[in-house]
Amino acid sequence: LTKIYSLQQGNRAASTYASEFRQLACDVGWDDQALRDQFRQGLRGEVKKLLLNFPEPTSLNEAITQAVRCDNHLFELHKRNIRSGK
Repeated sequence: LTKIYSLQQGNRAASTYASEFRQLACDVGWDDQALRDQFRQGLRGEVKKLLLNFPEPTSLNEAITQAVRCDNHLFELHKRNIRSGK
């Protein structure tokens, strides 16, 4: 249980974080809402901010899809800024 509470996205991709989260989620026996809340808690701040533009997810799968989409968008912006020298 402490593993899922302490799991954080950190500097890795949201998809990697989500994969590890799913593995741990199998062992805790929480309902979908609790899993969504904990998943969101572990996301990097930038991703959480972008998620405010999305409707509330209705499942863990939807929450993960939204987070990965936001994270990929941030990655692309970061890559573009590096290329343009910003």
